[in-house]
Amino acid sequence: HLLRAAGILTRAARFLDHAALLAAARRLTARIPPEALLTPRDYLHARCYALEGRWILEGPGPALEADIAALAEVQGEDGALPAAARTPGTGRSDATAQAIRLWSVAGPDLHAGAIRRGISWLRGQLDPIRGLPYEAGSGDRNTWAALFMDQAFAWASGGGGDEPWI
Repeated sequence: HLLRAAGILTRAARFLDHAALLAAARRLTARIPPEALLTPRDYLHARCYALEGRWILEGPGPALEADIAALAEVQGEDGALPAAARTPGTGRSDATAQAIRLWSVAGPDLHAGAIRRGISWLRGQLDPIRGLPYEAGSGDRNTWAALFMDQAFAWASGGGGDEPWI
């Protein structure tokens, strides 16, 4: 989460041309241990946050794009991403929507199949009033999974806007 927060803070500081905010973003980034910059491999929600932060801070590149593409390796046949890469299980709305966003910015044509399966799974999770459960079969609805889903649907259709990740 710190990596993503540092990326968003850096982006905001540059957008606002705010020197003190940029300095704060750099201090935050400097406090992140180098090993934390490595993409977490198991817990997929955190892994997606780290990939988002890296995309904001580093921009596209072969290593980052390979890490994003690797998300498709843990995507279930139903289109969902589980909570943990090494422990496939119930699909998670947050990680699935985050992966769709990442695939959409990294190469929508390259990741079209994974995006399509993920969107299909998310749509299948919506309840009659369009609430989105945290995970398949859960009665819990949450804001961040719904926001990620809305962005994922917009970005996958080419309507991502100029300010992704916010």
